[in-house]
Amino acid sequence: MKKNPMHLLLILFGLMAFMSNTASAQTITACDGDNQLNNLAEVTAAAELDTDSTPDNFNPADLTTAEDDTAQDCTTITKLIDLELDKVVSANLTLDGICTPANDSGDNRDTAANCDGTTGNGDPSVVYCGDQIQYTLTLSNTGASTATGITVTDELPAALVYVSSAGGDSSSHDAVTNEVDWTVNSLAKNASTDLTVIADVTCT
Repeated sequence: MKKNPMHLLLILFGLMAFMSNTASAQTITACDGDNQLNNLAEVTAAAELDTDSTPDNFNPADLTTAEDDTAQDCTTITKLIDLELDKVVSANLTLDGICTPANDSGDNRDTAANCDGTTGNGDPSVVYCGDQIQYTLTLSNTGASTATGITVTDELPAALVYVSSAGGDSSSHDAVTNEVDWTVNSLAKNASTDLTVIADVTCT
C-alpha cells in the first residue's frame, strides 16, 4: 500500500503539536540550607488555556509537579556582624565613698564630685598599689545581624590578681594564663552587654 505524503505530513504535525503541549518543567529545589531565602512564584490564573501548564497547580510537597509557569529564586543570606569592645576602670573598690578633705585621714580621691557615700565611688582614674579595681568591658554589635557564639578574652597582666568576674552567659578564669573568658551566646544587632572583672593591684 502506497503511503500518502500528505498523510505522513499530518502525522508529523501531530507529533510536533503533542511535543509543544508537553510542559517544560522547572528545576525546583528544597532550598532549605542554612541562611537561605526561598522565593517561589507561580502563574495562578489566566483567562485563556495555557498550552503546556496548568495555573495554580503547584504542590510544594511534590517538587516534580513544577511546570514552566513556576519560577524560584534561592538566595543565601550572608550574616554581617560588627562587634566592638570598649574597656574602662569603672570603679575603685578600695575607695570608701565618704567625701573627705585632702588633709583628712580618708582617701583624698573620695573628694571627687561623684562621691555619694557608696563604696567604690570617688575617682577611679588614680590607682595605687593595694587597691582593688573593677574593669567594665562593653561589648556592642553594630552590624546588621545577630552575633552568636561569642567569646571575649581578657589577659590580665601579672600585677593584677583575679578576684571575680561577671556578665555574659558565663565567665571563667584560668589561673595559669591569668586569662578571663566570657561567653556570650547571642547579641542582637544594635545591642550591647557589659562584662566585668574585679582584680587586686599588687605592684609586684
